[in-house]
Amino acid sequence: MKRSLTTRGPNAICDASGFKVKLSALVRQWDGAMVDRRFVDRRNPQDFVRGVPDRQDLPYARPEAPDQFIGGIIRPEDL
Repeated sequence: MKRSLTTRGPNAICDASGFKVKLSALVRQWDGAMVDRRFVDRRNPQDFVRGVPDRQDLPYARPEAPDQFIGGIIRPEDL
């Protein structure tokens, strides 16, 4: 019967679980953490989504008209 646990090699701590495992059983995850193969998280596909450019320019533009002020006393009948 073959033993699955090896006694050779250095030990390390899994960043995901905190378990003591053999260094050879650790893999580097996408975020740089060294985790046991049982605890590897795949990167979320939403991390790779790119934004869609939004054109906000107008087809034509003209300058703002100057303000027109009404002078004098204004009564409701004038409006």
